[in-house]
Amino acid sequence: MNSLNFNEIKGIKIYKAQGTQAYIFHDRKYAYKIYKNNMKNHIILNTIDMDYQLERLSRINLDSYVTPKFNLTDSRGFFIGYGMDYIKGKTINELNVRVNIDKFIDDLKKLEEDTYCLSENRFQLRDRNDRNVIYTKNDGFKLIDLDNGIFLDDKSIDELNKENLLFIKKMIETSVFGLDLFDKIYSYDDELADCLSSNESLTDFIEYLEKSIKKEKILIKDIRKRKEDLIIVKDYYGHY
Repeated sequence: MNSLNFNEIKGIKIYKAQGTQAYIFHDRKYAYKIYKNNMKNHIILNTIDMDYQLERLSRINLDSYVTPKFNLTDSRGFFIGYGMDYIKGKTINELNVRVNIDKFIDDLKKLEEDTYCLSENRFQLRDRNDRNVIYTKNDGFKLIDLDNGIFLDDKSIDELNKENLLFIKKMIETSVFGLDLFDKIYSYDDELADCLSSNESLTDFIEYLEKSIKKEKILIKDIRKRKEDLIIVKDYYGHY
C-alpha cells in the first residue's frame, strides 16, 4: 500500500471529528485518520503490526466495508495514520425514520452477505461505535474505521461470521430500533421471540414485524411502533 505525506496532500482538509484514538479530516474525496500522539496510542501502535494490518485490510474489496487506501506519514516519513474513501451519509443513530423498510431490509441483506466475505478473510469487527456505521441513500450500509478490528486466522469462518453478525445486529437494534444492549427482551408471540433470541440475522425480526403491519408503504418508524406493541422489555435489573 502506498504512503503519502499528509502535509503535502493538496486541497482543504476539513476537520470532521475526533475519538479517543484519532482525529478525522476529509476533503470530500478521502477521509484521513490521524492517530493522536499520546501514550495510549504508542502502546496500540507498538503492540500491533499496524502496517501489516492496514495492508491486509486494503486487499479486501467489499461494497459494505470501507478499507484503507493508503498510509499517511508526517514530513519525517513516520507513520501517523491512513486514508480511506470519504462516505457521505447518515450514521445509524441519525437515521431518518421515514426510510422505506423494504429498501432497508435489502441493504441489510447485502451487508450480511458482505460480512460473510469479510469473515472469510478471517477478520473480526471490534469497534462497537454506531458512528462507524453509515447508511447512504443509494449504496446502503458502509462500515468505516476497521483498523480497530483484528485478523484471527485460527478461528473458523462460521465462528467469525456468527460473531460479526451479532456485533452488527446489536448496533442496529440499539441505534435504529431502540433495543438497549442490556435489556432483556421478551414477547408473548413465539415466532417473534425466536427472531429476538437469534444471534445472527436481524432481517428475520424486521420482516416478521413488517408482515403484521397493514400498510402499503412501511417505514422504519412503523417498525418501531409495532415493536412497542409486541415486545416486552425488562431492563438490566429486571424492571419493566
